[in-house]
Amino acid sequence: MPVVAGLVGDSPVKVLRDTGCSSVIVREDLVAEDQKLQEWTTLILADGTVRIIPLAKVSVSTPYLTGEVKALCVKTPVYDLIIGNVKGARDAEDPDPEWRPETCAVTTRSQARKSDQTIPLKVASSPEAAVVDRAKLVELQKADPTLTKLKSQTKPVTRKGREITFQTHNDILYRICSSRGNTTTHQVVVPEPLRLQVMKLAHDSILGGHLGINKTLDRIQGVFYWPDPILPVL
Repeated sequence: MPVVAGLVGDSPVKVLRDTGCSSVIVREDLVAEDQKLQEWTTLILADGTVRIIPLAKVSVSTPYLTGEVKALCVKTPVYDLIIGNVKGARDAEDPDPEWRPETCAVTTRSQARKSDQTIPLKVASSPEAAVVDRAKLVELQKADPTLTKLKSQTKPVTRKGREITFQTHNDILYRICSSRGNTTTHQVVVPEPLRLQVMKLAHDSILGGHLGINKTLDRIQGVFYWPDPILPVL
C-alpha cells in the first residue's frame, strides 16, 4: 500500500492510501478540540479489539484526497493519516502528480486568511459509516421489543459452563458472560435497527479487510450480542 507525504491542516504527515479501509483515520493529536464532533463510532481492529472512537472534521491535503472530511481520531494509528475508499479519494495507483506539499501549505494558509469556512467534501454514506452516540443507543435499546425478555433476565443462567446474565450499566444493556477461569465478557446488546450496521462493520472493518461469515460472527460475538437465530449463541 502506498505511503506519501500530505497535510492535516498545516501539519505535515505521512499518509497511507489503504484500499482495505472504508473511512478516514487521523492521529488524534493532530486534531484540535473544536474540530471534534459529539459523535463516536466503533472501530474493530485486526486483532479483534473493539474501540469506541471519536469523530472529527478535519482539513486534509494529499495526492489522494483534498478537502474537509469526517475522520476517526485514533491515538496511535500505523500512519498519521489513513485514507480509505471514501468518495473523492483517488485510486491507490493514481495519486495526483501535480500535488506538492509546499504549494498546498501556502494555499491552505492563504485560504484560511480569506475565509473561516472550508468547502466540505462529501463522504459516501454507508452502513459502515453510520454513527450512533450513547444516548441514541440507550433510546433504541429501550424501544426494541425484541429485547424485552432479556431485560427481565437478571438472574444468572448457566450455559456451556458459563454463567450468563443481563445487566444495565450507565443505562446501556449488556450481556455478561463469566467462565470458570474468572474471565468475564461484556457484550453490548444490539437493538434491531443497528444490527445490519454491526454486521457490516465486522465484515469490512477498517483494519481487518474482508472476512468470511465464521470470522465475522467471531468478531461480533466478542463484544456484541442480540437474540437472532442467524447469530449463534456462544
